[in-house]
Amino acid sequence: MNEDKDLEKLINSLMEEAPLETPSDNFTDMVVARVEELKSSKLMFRPLITKKTFLLWAVILGGLTFYLASLDSSFNANIGNYLSAISEANSWFSDKLPQFQLSRKIIYMTGAFVIMIYFQAMLLKRFFNRQVI
Repeated sequence: MNEDKDLEKLINSLMEEAPLETPSDNFTDMVVARVEELKSSKLMFRPLITKKTFLLWAVILGGLTFYLASLDSSFNANIGNYLSAISEANSWFSDKLPQFQLSRKIIYMTGAFVIMIYFQAMLLKRFFNRQVI
């Protein structure tokens, strides 16, 4: 208890000896000028992923798809058949897709994932739009 009083007296004496700091005369004018400068500067929008990056990824994925398809020996022999099958979408879908089965869990999971990504993108867009103002 006695130590607290001594400590309090010491702090009070130090506070009395310390000079009171005051801002410069034009402090308010400088702050207002800086705020107006920040308001007048416009933010430039730059997308996170540029068109060149999208194009590069499309080329990489297309090349990778073609490479993986070319590993199949029957692909090289029947490339004309594949191209004609692609041009005739109905026959291609009916021939190739019945083999491709997805469980309901995967479909629901993918749908939920897409909805979450969309919702987060919407929230982030709203957040950044409020930051610009």
